[in-house]
Amino acid sequence: PISAGKNEIKNLVIEWNELLAQEKYMEALDLILYDNTQQIDGEEWIWTPERLEAAVFTYGQPWYSKEDMKQLYGLDYPVNSKVTSLLTDSDKGNRLENIEISIDFFDDVISADKAEIWGISK
Repeated sequence: PISAGKNEIKNLVIEWNELLAQEKYMEALDLILYDNTQQIDGEEWIWTPERLEAAVFTYGQPWYSKEDMKQLYGLDYPVNSKVTSLLTDSDKGNRLENIEISIDFFDDVISADKAEIWGISK
């Protein structure tokens, strides 16, 4: 919820990370509220589990497929990058302790369309 505190947000970050580490991309998308109205190269961008997976193995370039990455960077380009679980990490305590959460509030007026998408009411 919009009223979530730092601990709730931190727990969401951990849960999101664990879903990605387990390659549960549909569940990860279902977990969060996100803007699915972006335009990329003049086309509407819709997040899908496949695009989220691509964002992981391309380090943030979900419009490229594994084949695209190999063509761009060579056949030996690794396309098997995965998210590492925080909960099974040998340094779990330190990693969880060092997750920093900041809550930034919007200073600008949010359009009615964005407010509806994000589920925000006055």
